[in-house]
Amino acid sequence: MNKDMTVLFENSDYTVLTWDKYDGAKYVLMGLNDCFNYEKIVETNNNGAKIFKNLFKKYINIKVYYTLHSKERDEDIVIGSSNPYVPKKVNYNKLDLKFLKSFNGITLSIQSKDIYDKYYIYEKVGNNYLFMMESEDFQVTSKNFKIDNEYYAEGYVKKDDQFILSGISDKIKCTLFNKNKGKNLISIIVPIYNSEKFLSRCVDSILVSNFKDMEVLLIDDGSKDKSPEIADWYSKEYGDFIKTIHKENEGVSYTRNKGIELATSDYIAFVDNDDIVHPYMHYNLYKAAIAYDLDIAIGKTIIRNKPYDYSICLSLNNDECLIYDYDKMFYEKNHVTFDNIYFVAVWNKIIKSSIVKDHPFPLFNHYEDTYFTRNIYSYLDKFGFVSDAYYVWDKRIQGTVGTATNSYKSKDDDRLRLHREFRDATFYCVENGNKDRIDNLVYDSIKEAYDFMKTNDLLDKHPDICGVYNEAIYNYGKKYNVLKNKYLKENKEVFNYTKKVLSLKTEL
Repeated sequence: MNKDMTVLFENSDYTVLTWDKYDGAKYVLMGLNDCFNYEKIVETNNNGAKIFKNLFKKYINIKVYYTLHSKERDEDIVIGSSNPYVPKKVNYNKLDLKFLKSFNGITLSIQSKDIYDKYYIYEKVGNNYLFMMESEDFQVTSKNFKIDNEYYAEGYVKKDDQFILSGISDKIKCTLFNKNKGKNLISIIVPIYNSEKFLSRCVDSILVSNFKDMEVLLIDDGSKDKSPEIADWYSKEYGDFIKTIHKENEGVSYTRNKGIELATSDYIAFVDNDDIVHPYMHYNLYKAAIAYDLDIAIGKTIIRNKPYDYSICLSLNNDECLIYDYDKMFYEKNHVTFDNIYFVAVWNKIIKSSIVKDHPFPLFNHYEDTYFTRNIYSYLDKFGFVSDAYYVWDKRIQGTVGTATNSYKSKDDDRLRLHREFRDATFYCVENGNKDRIDNLVYDSIKEAYDFMKTNDLLDKHPDICGVYNEAIYNYGKKYNVLKNKYLKENKEVFNYTKKVLSLKTEL
């Protein structure tokens, strides 16, 4: 018996197949894989089935076996099959695989210009490829990867409630990636403190990138766990790229400044020890920086909030680098075109070393990113925003490097101290930034303080907290005759608030 199989419906996500009905039969849908073995896809009592596209890449053809149950033998007997259906192959994006020797085993980097919601990794077992593991990141580390065994990976994009296969790699042997040292064009500074649980994950992501013209400075800030041992292992294993420096515990600003002091490259980048970088990040940032002679090149940020859920900070749909001078950057920042984290963070950027060395981190360990970035921007003339460079900020991990606390709404005795520290970080650039841009800096700091109070619903509700920010608005407003500031005058809301604060001298 040979029955017909036809396509009832097809779209970009799935195909509905149907076949001739046979009374009393049960149907088993089978697929011929690339090892020329038929395997069962689904068993059904209906003469039709929905097949998702992620199955199509596995099968040369698909057919249906018709079965009837034999009471005498107490089993299903195949009584015939359908004609084979040859699936239309989907054009998947190409994924590249690289394997790296890691402190914790072998790290597999799944490399592509695209970002996927999850990845499947398959391992060759005998003549078949079996599912090995699932990951939401483009890099996984395991002691179970075997040298010379074959693997391949799939990338899935979430659409509604379905994960759709969108990318696939070749089947390749596990061969350790041997990176040849290039020039020192970027110095990547990684401050380390008690990060044994995730340090190797971070360093692996830097090493397995496709950028070879770099030095990696691991600055251990007096860690008490196994972090120094891990850092030393990488220096020994990858000495051409990595230097480890051990110092007494002083805090993240001192630690980053030690890296700045030792950096020998044209550009400096920062990576926190609990995050990872996309394989193309530093290459794409440097390529843009050289092409457009940028003082700073800024990439996107993938913010991991919870499993299989992330957001991308800054939506750039074009493939080109957006080039801004200081005035345009200042305008965009203060008209909320970009998410503020894009500007404040230190780690999604590369910056000319000469400028960073002249203006390192102020020696504060709370809100150090706010101190640094707001100040150094005033000394930069040419900004580039790069659409295909990604930094992964993993908020699910309790890090040990960044701001010690950002609990602005804390009810404990420290809340006013925390607000004073954040205020000081916000206004630091007024006293220390480029004096040729003082009007910009004064307005930007006042607006930042006002926006913060408004966003956190502090205005008219928490006079003690608002008083912390109003004190700075008053002092700098008087010192720099802020009511004549052209930028402030263009923002009526902030102007009116500032004018009100300046009239409250006796209350401050």
